[in-house]
Amino acid sequence: MISSTIFEKPWGRIKIWSGGSGRCLLLLHGAWGDAQMHWSCVWDELAKHFKVIAPDIPGWGESELRQSFSSPNVIEALAEIVRNLECSKLIVVGNSFGGGVAQVFASSYPELMEKIVLVDCGLINKIPLPISRILAFKPIRFLPQKLLEYNSYSLNSLKRSFYSLGNLSEKQLDQILAGRSVHAALVIQAMLSIEREIKLPNVPTYLIWGEADELVPLKVAQNMIKDHPNWGLFRISKAGHLPQRENPAEFVSAIRRV
Repeated sequence: MISSTIFEKPWGRIKIWSGGSGRCLLLLHGAWGDAQMHWSCVWDELAKHFKVIAPDIPGWGESELRQSFSSPNVIEALAEIVRNLECSKLIVVGNSFGGGVAQVFASSYPELMEKIVLVDCGLINKIPLPISRILAFKPIRFLPQKLLEYNSYSLNSLKRSFYSLGNLSEKQLDQILAGRSVHAALVIQAMLSIEREIKLPNVPTYLIWGEADELVPLKVAQNMIKDHPNWGLFRISKAGHLPQRENPAEFVSAIRRV
């Protein structure tokens, strides 16, 4: 039901997994792996109800930019691909780092947004200019990169992030650990290159959260709901930071209810 396509453009290459029909559902993966690792467990079921679009974000999987890696360049690439796929309105679903990408995308292209769904992802914003200037120096940028690797990519942090680490295959776990330096560097680079304050458009917004997530715990979501009482929150049982992988049935049910 879901198949892949490679879009070759002057600025680079993006691999897209797509299928289904109906409202456009854009799935943006996290920093631990590509679209297939994050979404293959749910995309066939979702494609029964939506037109599913799941890109490898440039720098992950088979997607890459030939120009410099930055949030604006990534967002422009995704926007062009969405237009090519004839989607005028999107339900944007972002997991973890992909939730940050979703927020930048929504802030940059509010006219494309139908709904926003953040999966185990807190709100982000532009890093203050004095701090970003300091971190722009490569020897200093190395420090937050290593901190991110320790907090998000170590075996101990992964154990805290999942209801059961056994829900990842050995191959998937090896891929996460093998790519930690490159992907942590790209996450920091993306954060430093956000050009404007993030302002989410006034569209229906939802949170989906794995109850067992200790990396970005449920309390983060609950505090977000206090600040935005019109947002919806779906709690996924027996799941952590990637609830779609650990409890796909509950995740799909939540997406269908947004």
